[in-house]
Amino acid sequence: MTSDPAEPSSPPRRSPLGVAVIVLAVAEILAVFGIIAAFSRGLSSSEAMSRNMAQGIIVLTALPLAAFSVPALILGLKGRALKTALVLVLLPIAVFAVLFFFT
Repeated sequence: MTSDPAEPSSPPRRSPLGVAVIVLAVAEILAVFGIIAAFSRGLSSSEAMSRNMAQGIIVLTALPLAAFSVPALILGLKGRALKTALVLVLLPIAVFAVLFFFT
């Protein structure tokens, strides 16, 4: 039995772990953009300390995003190394918790 070339093939289904990785990565990216938007007003402050604190918070939240969430999103979209992608997407949550409680 041969398949008919005119018959549309269904797209491959994503695994639940892949969907979870994608959802978590997108949620983290949106959360970081929210933090950046909230602290971007501090960058135009007339006080040097406020500017430096806002810049530090933005950098400290953007670095884990760039280092962990974006690669996890790419791995999740490609459907490869999903367990590693899950670990990568969960690491920024711990980093953000440490930053929140100790800064």
